[in-house]
Amino acid sequence: MAALVDRADVIVLATVQRTEPTNTPGNYDDQGARRVTLRTIQTAKGAAPPEFVVLDGPCPMLMATPGESLITFLETNAAGTGLRPIGLPTSALRATPARTLPQLLAEISGIRPLDADARAIFERNGWTVTAKRDFREFDLPRLSGFGLAGREIRGAGPDVREPFERYAALSADVGLDPRPYAGRRAELLTFWLERKPPEFAEGTPFGHVLIAERRIVGAWVTVFPEGGPFS
Repeated sequence: MAALVDRADVIVLATVQRTEPTNTPGNYDDQGARRVTLRTIQTAKGAAPPEFVVLDGPCPMLMATPGESLITFLETNAAGTGLRPIGLPTSALRATPARTLPQLLAEISGIRPLDADARAIFERNGWTVTAKRDFREFDLPRLSGFGLAGREIRGAGPDVREPFERYAALSADVGLDPRPYAGRRAELLTFWLERKPPEFAEGTPFGHVLIAERRIVGAWVTVFPEGGPFS
C-alpha cells in the first residue's frame, strides 16, 4: 500500500458516473479502453476536481462500471493536462469483505508519501524531475550479499544490475546509507529526469530512490539503455 501511495500523484475515492468509447485511433476501444467520468467523494493525496475524466486504456486498469465506487491511484498524463491510471500492478482498490472503502481510505491517508522528498533529492543535485516512471518491491540482500550482482536479487528487475555495494557507495554521496536495512523489504521508486515520457531515447536518465521502513535510504541515477549507475 505504501508503495502505491508513493507512486500516485493523486489518490481519490470516487464514484463512476459513466464510461464511454474513447474514439481514439488504433482500435483501442476494441481492447476495452474507455473514457471514465469520475465524481470525487474524498481525496487522500493531491487534488482532483469535483468531477473529471480519465482515459482508461489502451490497456484498461480501472475496469470501471457505472455507479460503482472505488479508490483510484492516478498520475498526471504526459501532456500535463489531466489524470490517468498509474498502471501496474493496480490502479484501483475496491471494498472487500474484510475492509470497506472508508477503512481502506483511512489506511491510505495514514501513510506519509515520500515521493516529494525523493524528488527533492534529485532537484537539489541539479536534475529536472519530469514524471514518475514506476516502482518495484524486493528484499535487500544481507550485508554479506552486497557484493553480488544486483540481477541476482529476486524482484529487483533490470533497474538493479550492479553489485549492491555499488549502489550503497553512490547513495553515500548524498548522505544516504542502505546498509542498516540489509535483508529488509524495500521499495525502489523511479523518476524520469530531464526528458518526459515516453521518450526512451539513448542517454535518457532515470533517478532511483530506495525506501525501507518508510525512510529514504538510497538514491542514484541510471542512463538508458546502458543501465550503468552513477551518483
